[in-house]
Amino acid sequence: MPDVSDSSRQELARAFQAFNALSDQLKTSYVALERRVAALTAELEQARREREREAETARRLADRLQQLLSTLPVGVVVVDVDGNVQQVNPAAESILGTAPLGRSWAELTRQVFVQGMSANGDWLRGDGRQVSMLTSALDERQTKVVVMTDVSDMRAIEQLVNRNDRLRAMGKMAASLAHQIRTPLASALLYLSQCRQRSTDAEQLTLLSKTTDRMRDLDHLVQDMLVFARGHGPGQ
Repeated sequence: MPDVSDSSRQELARAFQAFNALSDQLKTSYVALERRVAALTAELEQARREREREAETARRLADRLQQLLSTLPVGVVVVDVDGNVQQVNPAAESILGTAPLGRSWAELTRQVFVQGMSANGDWLRGDGRQVSMLTSALDERQTKVVVMTDVSDMRAIEQLVNRNDRLRAMGKMAASLAHQIRTPLASALLYLSQCRQRSTDAEQLTLLSKTTDRMRDLDHLVQDMLVFARGHGPGQ
């Protein structure tokens, strides 16, 4: 076997040292890479779970909103940017009385509601039902939401209250008028009674008696007006 010179041995030793150093460096880099991959994997897993939680939260929120829309007593209509009905709840379907999804909102309102509005601004259906409408933009794309409320019963109650107010005012006026009539009427009856006591003429007494009877009938009528104004029927 040939002899190896000292310089060759030294060079070979340096090569082994360099190889060992590079091997250690690669090993260290590999360990660091493994740790980084593990960290990234954990971060990705956490991000995935977070997205799943957010998606589940959004789904539950959407379900609750859908349940809320289904139970609301008012009608809700979502109209997209093209002016077509995108979503409705059962109350809106009841008010519109037709299959509204996908239809033009403008065309639908022309079909369901008659031309013109009531005095208080309500929309009128062909059957006379009154519907109050409020419209607002849902987003920047001009999607809008329409809230509809059937106010027919409410308007009927308002009319009844107004009618009762007018009747109360008429009752007060009738009571005031009756009081104003009773004072001179009582004086007239007293005067006629005195005239009957002093008169001896038969014809005059008959005339005074008939006049007294008519005045008493008028007094009874005034009394009935007062009773009615207090909320009772005549004769009660």
